[in-house]
Amino acid sequence: MEADTIYEVDLNDSRLTNRFNLIVNQFNQNLSGSIVESSQTKKAMKATYRFFHNKKVLPEKLIAGSLGKHLADSECLVENDSLPRRYLALSDGSDLDYKKKRSGQKKTVGVLRGKRRGLKLHNTMLISDLGVPIGLLKQDYISRKDEDIGKKDRRKIPIEERESMKWLNHLQAAQDFSVKEEVEVVFVADREADIMDLYVSREKTSSFHILVRAQHNRCTVNKNEKLYDLLGKQPTLERYNIDLTDAVTLKKRTALVGVRATQVEIKLQETTSRKTACKGKVEKINAIEIYEIDPPAHIKEPVRWVLLTTLPIDTLEQIRIIIRYYILRWLIERFHFLLKTGGANVEELQLEKLHTLKNAITTYSIATLEVFKMRYLAQFQGEKNVFEVGIEQEDCEILYKYAQQKVDSKLKFDKYDPPTVWEFCRVLAMCVGFIPSKRQPLPGLKILTKAFKKFYLLKDFYQVFHNTT
Repeated sequence: MEADTIYEVDLNDSRLTNRFNLIVNQFNQNLSGSIVESSQTKKAMKATYRFFHNKKVLPEKLIAGSLGKHLADSECLVENDSLPRRYLALSDGSDLDYKKKRSGQKKTVGVLRGKRRGLKLHNTMLISDLGVPIGLLKQDYISRKDEDIGKKDRRKIPIEERESMKWLNHLQAAQDFSVKEEVEVVFVADREADIMDLYVSREKTSSFHILVRAQHNRCTVNKNEKLYDLLGKQPTLERYNIDLTDAVTLKKRTALVGVRATQVEIKLQETTSRKTACKGKVEKINAIEIYEIDPPAHIKEPVRWVLLTTLPIDTLEQIRIIIRYYILRWLIERFHFLLKTGGANVEELQLEKLHTLKNAITTYSIATLEVFKMRYLAQFQGEKNVFEVGIEQEDCEILYKYAQQKVDSKLKFDKYDPPTVWEFCRVLAMCVGFIPSKRQPLPGLKILTKAFKKFYLLKDFYQVFHNTT
């Protein structure tokens, strides 16, 4: 919670860089507010709109400039001043729906499904292998053209001309990051990424891995045996109970699941556009199956994950780590929730020009990370004290002084015994009515968004008061 976040964004104009930093800080202080509300003055509002409209401002430059600072900030979360052992690059997409907005905007954005119009947003987020968000590695937008809808036999179209190319672009970005920063990276994605070209494009190095949930029951080198059949013949390595929420009834239940794993040789079929790279070749990859044991008769879709990875599966502990990495993929979906409806509300933007709209969404994406990081830093590394993660003493004094007066008189700040991030996050949320419990020990993203807004108001009042006395 720095007073002024400073990003070294290369926009070939220092004034634009300064303006970007002002806008991000405005959004940080009122993430759920509109551009007008965040700007506070007419002059600042006009400057914000001009910035988003400027042709020198490009989303990819904003993402690249912000990542450098996020990486530097993350160093304080690592023991012994060393780089994290491993980064996870979580990749996923989300639809931004602008169907109900003004007619000019609906003509600018593309087609989603049916009568829905909007943009398809795709993000790859870096997190530590402990689960703490770091920053956005890459962000892309897809605006579907009306004339492309309904085209048949898209498999004959080269992948470079299909939407699926986004997976290869983001995979390449993760590989480039691994080489540049000399760190280990695991590219994690859901079933949509299970395309043959992804496996062909991967550079086979010890520092870069993929972890993808299988969508297809692929052919193996044995013509009479497919992937799922091969996994079904493997012994169960472990059994345990997991808590679930039924996707149809929304009722909670407990399921007993088993874990199986094996190495498999997948036949690289010629359906990919890169036929010369695939013909007559196979891909050795590790497969893990998490399956439900004796599911109730009324359950139509029992638990079943098949994970394909280049990470080793020689021990049960390695398999557990891989499963944990895939579960952490949920963080990218939570980020999209915060960006769309949980906090930033980017689907409410009414900017008519596509260039302007993209710049605004990207800037909100970067601002959204402050709330997002706080929530999952508290969950995964909550034992660290506030000074270790860069929270300033003045921020703690302001928050705890208010909380002591309005929430609980027992809440006191001691700079010689600073609170943990876990405690700070809870107190922050308690100031907007959050009541911690065993069931929900930490606040949700919506509550935390409100808490940040209130905190920055308190901080403004505090600084105005002290500057006038």
